[in-house]
Amino acid sequence: MNIGIMLPGLGEAFDGISARNYAKRLAKEYDLNTDPEIKYFVKEEKFEYTTDSTTHCLSIFSQKNGKEILEYILYDFGYSSVLCGEFKKKNVLQQSFFLFFIILSKISIVIKRLFKASGSGFRSQRLRFFSFYTFTILLILATGGILLIPATLILIEEVLELQSSFFITAPFYVFMKGILLAIASVVLAAIAIVPSVKEKISSLSTEFACAHYYLAFGERRQALMGQLNSLLQFIAEVQGNKEPISVQFHCYSFGSIIGMDFLFPYGDKPAKQTLDLVDGIFTIGCPFEYISAYYPNYFDERYTNTGNSITWFNIFCSVDALSSNFRNDNLDEPPSFSYSNGVPMPINKKYELANIKNANIFNFLALYPLRAHQFYWSKDLMGTSCINIVFDVLQERGWATQNNVSIESEMKIEDGLRLPNNSTSISGSIE
Repeated sequence: MNIGIMLPGLGEAFDGISARNYAKRLAKEYDLNTDPEIKYFVKEEKFEYTTDSTTHCLSIFSQKNGKEILEYILYDFGYSSVLCGEFKKKNVLQQSFFLFFIILSKISIVIKRLFKASGSGFRSQRLRFFSFYTFTILLILATGGILLIPATLILIEEVLELQSSFFITAPFYVFMKGILLAIASVVLAAIAIVPSVKEKISSLSTEFACAHYYLAFGERRQALMGQLNSLLQFIAEVQGNKEPISVQFHCYSFGSIIGMDFLFPYGDKPAKQTLDLVDGIFTIGCPFEYISAYYPNYFDERYTNTGNSITWFNIFCSVDALSSNFRNDNLDEPPSFSYSNGVPMPINKKYELANIKNANIFNFLALYPLRAHQFYWSKDLMGTSCINIVFDVLQERGWATQNNVSIESEMKIEDGLRLPNNSTSISGSIE
């Protein structure tokens, strides 16, 4: 039985993709690439696999002549609340302070990378300059958030025309007052024009800061790895009572880092059930080169004694500043290096939305290389996406079917699953 686990991006600053939408897109690929008389649909269940952790089980079925056959099962692993939950509780001022000091701590290596590439990958001068540009914007946002309170006080003073015996007219004060007044005016205007700007800034701060603490200090890593182990154990107990199972990870953006950390950990080795069950991983928009450039030792000394049991497929896009092709160029060719020494090489799969030759200074300034990180799929579920590559691989590897198991004989959703103790299920359908 073939089962997938979906690890999405953090999804704070930018619209990510849910496991539900991923499953629906995958079902669409079944529709487009098989017998037109066969219809595909997704059924959803919600499970509680620990006392405070839930997952959605999305089962893709085919239907012909009234007979339903299970084709693929996808579970989601939503880690954002574990990784970012505590940081979200902080107010905008606190988040701005954290972001400001994080950027300051990385400023030396950001400047260094502007002139010198890292040891592996990320050698494009254009992308390194773009990274410097992005860090600068983050620094401005953080500084603006910190200065927002004094700027607002200055604005109130101006509006109310407050006068006092200690009113300062020194040139420096007047100069700083003008700057703070301009900051307050810009922020208020931005909120008026784009009401969600405050949430966007807060989300961007949250995503960047939480990713930094995870990468730099391993914050929340133990909790995440423990929950992923629990989910895999839950899947083995629920699904393994029927037939042997094989598991494939479907990882997008930062979820790629979580997935690879789980399969090729530092300072530990995967659990036996991980090595027994997992035989494939898809990384979509994997930010390996970006992270290795600014966290140089992060991928060193990984556990690699997995043999050839795990096959890795890496989907990348040339215009995406965060994706990696594990080469020192943008060619659609086999990789030159891997995630870490000893880790199997990925099989590269290139997905392009736009011709990179059309890039210009205006797209650069508008952060197009960063926004392109979302272009692996459209918001419209009926639109094309990189899932067609995933489906092709599933078919080639024999992962796209469950050996024609009939729901009528074995796979009834209501009573065909053996739930572990203290697990709950809520069934439903996705049209």
